[in-house]
Amino acid sequence: MEKQMINPDTLFDSMSYGYAQAVKVGSTYYISGQISMNADGEVMHKGDIVGQARLAFENLKKALEAVGGTLDDIVKMTVYVVDINYCAPFREVRREYFKDYFPANTLLVVKSLANPDWLIEMEAVAEIRQ
Repeated sequence: MEKQMINPDTLFDSMSYGYAQAVKVGSTYYISGQISMNADGEVMHKGDIVGQARLAFENLKKALEAVGGTLDDIVKMTVYVVDINYCAPFREVRREYFKDYFPANTLLVVKSLANPDWLIEMEAVAEIRQ
């Protein structure tokens, strides 16, 4: 099956790190972990889990919009936080983005992420029929 790499210019340049922001296989899209980073590669909302969670969701939205999708197309998410106390604030932010439909989700507490300023990272699998 053919694979297509997707790197929207509305997100930071992940290719310089050696990965695609998304990969399309058939009608399934695998969205790489989204973090609190702007399109210029700057970490935003340092120390603020709510701000970081919102920006990670906004980046997830941008990745999906670039391929003609929306958050409603997500069927599975995996979310990583670096502190168990961040689980409740993340869930509150998630409710801002998912009102009537909730994808399958795994929430993990990890010791750290690839950058010490990142408090949360979320990846998704979406099914988009065009």
